[in-house]
Amino acid sequence: AFSVKGVCKRFSDFKELDGKIKKNFKSFNAQFPPDKVFNSMQPEFVSERRKQLQTYLDEAMAVPEIAAYKELHNFLGIPNYLEELELEQDEQQRKERKRMEKPEDDRPETYLRAIERAKLDGNRTAEAQAFNALGLLYCESGLEAQGVECLESSLELCRSQNDREGTIVVLSNLGCLHNLLELQQPAIQYFQECYDLQEGDAEGQGEAQMKLSLTCAANGDNYEAIEHCLQCLKLCRQLGELNLEASCLFTLGSIYYEAGEVRQAVEAFEQCLVLRRKTRDKIGLAEALNKLGLTYCDIGYDLRAMDYFEQSLVICEDNADLHGQAVCLQHLGNVFKMQKDNPLAIDFFQRCLTVRQKVGDLRGTADCHDSLGLVFYDIVDIKTALEHYQSSLEIRTQLGD
Repeated sequence: AFSVKGVCKRFSDFKELDGKIKKNFKSFNAQFPPDKVFNSMQPEFVSERRKQLQTYLDEAMAVPEIAAYKELHNFLGIPNYLEELELEQDEQQRKERKRMEKPEDDRPETYLRAIERAKLDGNRTAEAQAFNALGLLYCESGLEAQGVECLESSLELCRSQNDREGTIVVLSNLGCLHNLLELQQPAIQYFQECYDLQEGDAEGQGEAQMKLSLTCAANGDNYEAIEHCLQCLKLCRQLGELNLEASCLFTLGSIYYEAGEVRQAVEAFEQCLVLRRKTRDKIGLAEALNKLGLTYCDIGYDLRAMDYFEQSLVICEDNADLHGQAVCLQHLGNVFKMQKDNPLAIDFFQRCLTVRQKVGDLRGTADCHDSLGLVFYDIVDIKTALEHYQSSLEIRTQLGD
């Protein structure tokens, strides 16, 4: 669904659009919100107005003929909606084909048999691919040592065959795995070799620069991280690769934020926001909105921060992104707590707790109990505060925190 929160229009503009739609599509009779609801700017009326307009817009977009109406696209700021929708559908079909090509029996034994067959056939390329897949599977299962061993075997086979593309893939996987193991120095070496091998491939080098940036940041070297990020940004803009540019700007903003460079962080996140909207990357958009909210919160712009968090929450709800919803709800609870609006803080923290429990996020659940404990302590409801602290303690003991 397309959210009305992303449309900067007055109610009268929506009403004029309704007139055009009903004039051109006689059978469309969805109820448009009455004027009287909009005579107040109280939060509850504004919220009700938004819900009614969202319902109206959802009903309009559900009619194929109206969904293809150019006037509606221009109003919503999506003039290339049909072309982008077609590209999105093609991408979904591509992903589905890729999923169907994946072995149904995705277990270690499947790839071990593939390795043995490749050895018997003398097919070292197939053997390398099977070792790489097995290594990734081990890593996903928490068996990092076996994963590293398989990936190193794959790398050795790729090198022996002068398989440049295969070598790049395995080097990148090894770099990512060492990052997860918090072994940044070997990760940097793998990503650097990956970058060097892709000379002449600007997009590939841009992705390698991004990984180098994230690794340097994890290693505490913000200066190097920013330099790699700026190089990636330069390559992206040369290529016109908007998705990678948006990711690069998000990474750059995150590094500036961690380094305490708030002005540069805001600038990078706002540029990222523009690109996320342009590419219709909804999850990425929610992520950028959250980061902007956090940044503005840190410098005391609470109302602006709340607006960004609320926009992000709407997107996460539209896309059934429960993890994203929990993050937004937690942030909103924190803002209301800072403003001493304890009833709203409790409401958002309790909603966050429900989502965390639903997805089985134990550590997040414990964090929610801690947050609720703090609020109830502030309002001198000691009994309820202790109950939440006790729940948090039990979960953290279970986790070994």
